[in-house]
Amino acid sequence: MGALFTFTGALLVGQVAGGHSRPFTFPDTVLASTLFRSQAHPKPKPTVAPPGANTASAPNRLTYNFKVGDKRRYKLAAFFVGHFPPIALEGNAPANLEADITYVMTVRKVDAKGAEVEIVAETADVYLLENDPGPGVEVKEADKIPVPVSLEQIQGALNVTALIQPNGSVATVSGGTNNPIKVDIGFDLRKMFLTILPVIFPNAAVAPGQTWAFDDGVLGHKPGSTTYKATLAKPLPGKPNTLLISQTGQTMIDNKLDKEGNSTEKVADQVGTLTGKVTAEGRVLFATAKVPTGSAVQMTESVMNMVALLKRSIPDPAAPGKTSETNIDVKARIVVRPETAPKKAAATVGKTKEKS
Repeated sequence: MGALFTFTGALLVGQVAGGHSRPFTFPDTVLASTLFRSQAHPKPKPTVAPPGANTASAPNRLTYNFKVGDKRRYKLAAFFVGHFPPIALEGNAPANLEADITYVMTVRKVDAKGAEVEIVAETADVYLLENDPGPGVEVKEADKIPVPVSLEQIQGALNVTALIQPNGSVATVSGGTNNPIKVDIGFDLRKMFLTILPVIFPNAAVAPGQTWAFDDGVLGHKPGSTTYKATLAKPLPGKPNTLLISQTGQTMIDNKLDKEGNSTEKVADQVGTLTGKVTAEGRVLFATAKVPTGSAVQMTESVMNMVALLKRSIPDPAAPGKTSETNIDVKARIVVRPETAPKKAAATVGKTKEKS
């Protein structure tokens, strides 16, 4: 989860304990917008590799093989639970949040510099839940409290154009919010799409059982503080055109905060800190097809678990001269899968759909 997806804010939901409402924004808190529930969505039919696809038993150079005009939809779904301000503070019951975002990726241009890819958040639904249903348990609609988040607000932060290399590394990102919204775990919201391209491949052939390191992903790109490793599994029985890659990631957080508790790089505004560690582990399935350079891959499912253990220290507004410390802990279950066709828009209160 190369995070993704560097924020400057905290997730303020529309409903909090006691029935009080507050506007939903994207200021600083942990993992807020990047964690999407998986169990409530049926698994789509697996992508079938075209004739002539290579087998997964021999070493191959792996690429994403972008082509002009390619247009793909992906559903990011997750459920996460934990203590994070202002939704749930240490000492109180943990908060449970479900969120779903549909991404559309369109390849606009391909040249020697890479592929110019437009990424758009097409839909976004966010809910508060009373309890943690656990893995594999369907959440009833009646048990969800819709969060009144604006699709336009999410699109303003997430819609970007990226220049991506064939191996999955990102050269540049443009668009999105002018001032990157920094999340407590230190990843760039504008790079949320890296949940769709979760692995950077080596610029050489990879053999089953081989492990390699890379330096960018959903947890961000911070040399010396963030690391990723991936391992290509042995061929899956009866699935010669499918690759399974396991991956891990870790980032050490040492952010400076302003008086509002938002991450900032402006020295004059720095009055607090956010420190700790975020870890991730998961697996990715890819469909493969033979190309002149080796094997072209397309992600068919990405499953990831994340754990964030952080401490936030900021001036206490109720006690001048004193510091308020808050422990933040979040666990997340995240799944990303392709969608073959967009769903029909539904006029449901609390849900955000892109206008036609």
